[in-house]
Amino acid sequence: MTHGPFFSPLSLYDPKGFFPKLKEAAETPTKEDFRHAINEVLVGEMYEFVGKLRNVSLNGSHTYLPYLAVEFAQYGAMLVGLHNQKLFSTGSMVLPEALERPSRPEGFDNVVRMVMSGELAEPSKIVAACENFWNGLVKWASTHGYVISTKRIPF
Repeated sequence: MTHGPFFSPLSLYDPKGFFPKLKEAAETPTKEDFRHAINEVLVGEMYEFVGKLRNVSLNGSHTYLPYLAVEFAQYGAMLVGLHNQKLFSTGSMVLPEALERPSRPEGFDNVVRMVMSGELAEPSKIVAACENFWNGLVKWASTHGYVISTKRIPF
């Protein structure tokens, strides 16, 4: 989603060969780089999304739920891609290509299929699908040793 420009830059002027070096750096991340990125998405995005999902389903406007389902699917696909250390061909193919990758969290496929089909009119179905995905994501993170939460601050 974010690294495509580093792999196919079209420079008008590059006398010091900066762009080939940039491409090489983007092509050679370490396993720890992937692990760090996954942990960031889990805590920085997915954890926030599930909090928003629960707030909206209890108190808020259900009109926000379709957008939230799209975010669950999109960031879930990023996690699947990072976990498999594979680039997606284009931004428009992220969701279908993520469904082809192995080791997907339980519930991910259902959310992605809802989003791709546009079946986002029933709030209860969106909430149930996203909650199921969240539960699958928690198990998936634990299975693979990813950090989804930390110890509470002692005050």
